[in-house]
Amino acid sequence: MAHSNGYSDSSFLERLSALSSSQQSIQTLSLWLIHHRTHADNAADVWMKHLLQAPQKQLMPLMYLVSDAILQSRKRGNEIKDAFQDHLEEALAHVCRCVIGNPDRGAQPS
Repeated sequence: MAHSNGYSDSSFLERLSALSSSQQSIQTLSLWLIHHRTHADNAADVWMKHLLQAPQKQLMPLMYLVSDAILQSRKRGNEIKDAFQDHLEEALAHVCRCVIGNPDRGAQPS
């Protein structure tokens, strides 16, 4: 899948849709997000909307993505942390509802 190098909401959404549970997939998108951290506010909104509609198997990779991006961007500034922190409580509650509401399918490796 070809992606442009610049940030756009649609490009980020495409990348989120293609995110897998592999460490490489998560770290690659995390680095891309950090590179485009000046767009973190838009990215956080796109991420949250995607998470709320994502298939259950993608919920944990989406949470891991944000965790990795926040941890890896600490030395470069607070843009990622500041942008995503307001979404984390709602995101975690949504993930818990999905997993608890459907325990047979919760958080299984893909």
